[in-house]
Amino acid sequence: MTTHKPQSTWGRSRFGGSQTTLLLVSILGGALLAQLLAWGIITLRSEQVTWWWVPVASLAFIPALAATFWAVLVDRNTIKGATHNPEASVENYWYGKAAETTFHLMIAAMGLGAGAFAIFDWQVSPSLLLTSVTVLAILVFLVSYQVYKRKGA
Repeated sequence: MTTHKPQSTWGRSRFGGSQTTLLLVSILGGALLAQLLAWGIITLRSEQVTWWWVPVASLAFIPALAATFWAVLVDRNTIKGATHNPEASVENYWYGKAAETTFHLMIAAMGLGAGAFAIFDWQVSPSLLLTSVTVLAILVFLVSYQVYKRKGA
């Protein structure tokens, strides 16, 4: 006997409850965690803390944290149009192959880069170097994902 779970746009919690309950818990949880995060950052970064800084700073974190709470709490089977086995999709295969290609190319690029820095004694700020390596990894991943997508492999 299979149980049919009603589907909705936002889904339902995997712990029971309605769509409204899931959204309310996600938003309130995100807001609370955003307040704590903002308070911690402001306390560590400034010498004088004014009470109104915390709610203002937390506004930047609320959307991302509420979405994270929702993603953790939602039951995928209750979302309209959700893929039943996302790990078995072709997109997941392309992602895996692109990640594998990116890893191998980044190992080669970092090895060659380390050799070049040792030979030529270049002086580059660590933040610029790490940003450059990150951008390179993103670009390699994007290109290789598109290649696998076009190949259809």
